[in-house]
Amino acid sequence: MKTILILVSAIALIAASCNDKTNSTIQPLSATSFAGTYKLVEPASKFEVSLVLTPDSTSSEITNRVAYKIGGRSSVNHYFGTLTGSSASRDVQISAIGATKMAGPADAMQFETDYFKKLQAVKRYEVTGNRLKLFPEGGDASALVYEKEK
Repeated sequence: MKTILILVSAIALIAASCNDKTNSTIQPLSATSFAGTYKLVEPASKFEVSLVLTPDSTSSEITNRVAYKIGGRSSVNHYFGTLTGSSASRDVQISAIGATKMAGPADAMQFETDYFKKLQAVKRYEVTGNRLKLFPEGGDASALVYEKEK
């Protein structure tokens, strides 16, 4: 009986030591990978706008925090930044957006300015099928809707 008790205790101790949360690294927001290239479909635009999400495991090692490098092409310029969030909720935050500084037609430049403002205002995400929706604080009406490219 004493041997069984010692054996069970040893197994429990070994199992408990396998759960090391102090060395956790950033994981994707969920088991389904959001990484990939997306095309902006809403708001409708005559401009081709893309969003590329790449898992960023180097930006932090805080437990339950996730990060993606973002980038893509807006109406005129290429842009980049970071999307961070928690694996426990749908809340996200986008860093300041960096972009190349090419000039373009006035309507394209205005669209790009508006797009960058909306992107930086994102506070929540939702994925349905191959669609990624990024919502600003307080409203679904001005969501950015992307479709994943194959």
